[in-house]
Amino acid sequence: MLWTHDFSSTRAAPHRTNSLSRSRSAAGWREPLRLYNLRLPFVVRVTARRGEHRLASARRSGILIEGASLVVPAYRVLHYEGATITDARAGHELHLHIDDDSPNAAIRVTDGAAPSLRHCDTDQALSIRLARAVFLNPAADWSSGRMAEHAGMTPRELSTQLFREGSALTAIVREQRLMRALLALLAPPPAQADLKRLAVQAGFASFARFDATASRHFRCSPAKLAKLAWCPALTWSTASASWPSDGMSNAATPEGAGSFRHLIQRGHFDDNDKGFG
Repeated sequence: MLWTHDFSSTRAAPHRTNSLSRSRSAAGWREPLRLYNLRLPFVVRVTARRGEHRLASARRSGILIEGASLVVPAYRVLHYEGATITDARAGHELHLHIDDDSPNAAIRVTDGAAPSLRHCDTDQALSIRLARAVFLNPAADWSSGRMAEHAGMTPRELSTQLFREGSALTAIVREQRLMRALLALLAPPPAQADLKRLAVQAGFASFARFDATASRHFRCSPAKLAKLAWCPALTWSTASASWPSDGMSNAATPEGAGSFRHLIQRGHFDDNDKGFG
């Protein structure tokens, strides 16, 4: 069983204590990492490698026990509410494995600029296809005219279709730029050292705009996130190493951290993984 309680239940999970939890304050326990409104345009396998972690979506919440994993569908919002049971010596780690290698994840890159949506799987919602394109190249010019050209439709058709899907171009661009910056921040130093440079690479006009937008969206400031990332609690990897270069820091990272060009796979995935939505 992946969770300590049923999603349909309104009762909180039983409180568990041990000698480690009682000694947290004495050991100078670090502030836990919490991140909200995480949404990637790819299927993501979430695995609790160390410790137990509280997760939530719009409809469900629960605790992912150590060693268990679940699958988050593409473009589904996930809230990470922190580790619940941890070992002060071993630490805690929640790992996100991004499945960017499936046929539906393919996006053609043209002229080193914004990825074209004409050749994407047409069965996918336009908002997902657009989100993938922005995520892969966050600093590109994502104006409505430019995006409509890449999508093979008029600006009015683009706006109308996104409205039907309950989305909007501005919101998609902002969110996926934040997600790309977030993964860069979760990489070990020195990737997150220069927050002002990261803001520009992620497509934001200024660090002030990036800082305010990220703090409001994730409920955690970039500076705080960079500080907490020194003791990794949230790590990630991808299924392929074929991400296009867009100026973001993509250097290979030590084991346990994610990189767009360096595949890292650790841990055992349960054959009985449950979906999360």
